[in-house]
Amino acid sequence: MIKSIAWKNIWRNRNRSLVVITAVTLGIISGVLLVGIMKGWVEQRLRDAISNEVSHLQIHNSEFISNEEIDLTITCLQETERAIAALPEVSGWVKRR
Repeated sequence: MIKSIAWKNIWRNRNRSLVVITAVTLGIISGVLLVGIMKGWVEQRLRDAISNEVSHLQIHNSEFISNEEIDLTITCLQETERAIAALPEVSGWVKRR
């Protein structure tokens, strides 16, 4: 009984109900679209920054490229630093954290 009364009240003013339904639908669609665009934008920006802006050569943990997790660091950092410093071709290097 309550459902039938509610249904009748919704459609008592048809124009108002259609305007509200349309506004809510457009709002939900716009929100989902905006979240998708922003998520793609952030992921692309992160990928571009790692691929293009860091340096000519990058040394990563072997799992970093597939996961891109900040916790995947190089485990033998001192050995890697000594090996890089010993290379005669290297004019300079920077450790990024």
